[in-house]
Amino acid sequence: MPSSQRASIYERITADILAAIERGAGTWRMPWHHDGSPAARPINVATGVAYRGLNILALWAAAEEARYTHGLWGTYRCWAGLGAQVRKGERATLAVFWKRTENGDAEDGDDDGQSKRSRMFARGFSLFNIAQVDGIRRPRFRVSLKANASPTLRRSSLR
Repeated sequence: MPSSQRASIYERITADILAAIERGAGTWRMPWHHDGSPAARPINVATGVAYRGLNILALWAAAEEARYTHGLWGTYRCWAGLGAQVRKGERATLAVFWKRTENGDAEDGDDDGQSKRSRMFARGFSLFNIAQVDGIRRPRFRVSLKANASPTLRRSSLR
């Protein structure tokens, strides 16, 4: 991925987060007064795993702006694989996938082939919220009473 595209990903996500901050916090409500949806962490529809890092902020900002009431997200292919269809005209939200790779070039110029440098790269991908999708029921979540636990997606409730 060219560095200009990489910068574009960072700039787009940063702009979305700054716009959310500038809009303000809105009306505060007690976190225990909600409809049972996983408001705390956005969750991947395919794996049931909560998103991490910068993606949490990006998805929170997008959900707040679009007034989505559910934190379930997936790629177009994930939704299609579950038999659902993203509605025509819906706009995706940008998220970032990070991966570590081994680079064969040694920093000190040695060409012995033995030393490898680890590098991180980012790739942008598009996510759609369950509110943008037709043909799927809103899943139920098991709520754990543990302090740090996040809701767990019941896979059987999606079908």
